[in-house]
Amino acid sequence: ELRQKIYRQPQKKWNIEEMAQMLLLSRAYFQRLYKKNFGVSVMADVIAARIALAKKYLASEQNSIAFVADACGEIYFMQQFKKETGMTPAQYRAKARGEKQA
Repeated sequence: ELRQKIYRQPQKKWNIEEMAQMLLLSRAYFQRLYKKNFGVSVMADVIAARIALAKKYLASEQNSIAFVADACGEIYFMQQFKKETGMTPAQYRAKARGEKQA
């Protein structure tokens, strides 16, 4: 259920301590349990959810990159996006539209 919430609201400022408290678990046990069940750390999952949302927004011409960064709740959005996808948000948008990159 928590994982579904993360993917429905990736822009939320997810905090490990708060998530553990939601489930009445210690922080350490929560992190171990999450990784055991989903094969990825909870914060890696939060980042993956944000990147998925960003890709959706970037595919639309209506959303500026600043809007996407703000909507995805990531302070270091541009750096994180490039780290995860190997492209800047602008490069991803161009590729999604089928445009040639300069």
